[in-house]
Amino acid sequence: MIKIIVKSNNLIIDQSHYVESKEKLAWWLDGNKPNYPQDAIVEYHEMSYEDELKECFYKRKNEYPSPEEFMNAWFDGKIEALNDLELRRLAVKAKYPKPQPKENTLIESFPLFPVIEPEVQEDQPLPDFMD
Repeated sequence: MIKIIVKSNNLIIDQSHYVESKEKLAWWLDGNKPNYPQDAIVEYHEMSYEDELKECFYKRKNEYPSPEEFMNAWFDGKIEALNDLELRRLAVKAKYPKPQPKENTLIESFPLFPVIEPEVQEDQPLPDFMD
């Protein structure tokens, strides 16, 4: 995953978007340029460890047994049910392991609206009638 960061005047104005590849980045930029100021700079980074960790926890949370299931098994005194719930929880943890820590590396940075310098023309001699 690639994290998109849009900056203006060295301040982050948006960092809430992710794309799966550089090809999808071009598509995203085409659709979102009007939303940003003319001096915006786009940076894209490999997804950071913290972001991958948040995604891992989000996926786990959706599949874990609910607290109500644990409470019911506990108050009903069903040790077998508690063991089954614990096994389900461990299976989810195995399915979505925690990512390994890594550096947040910048892939590339470029202006969203490139500045095009005007061509400089050499001084032309004045016509004879203007001397």
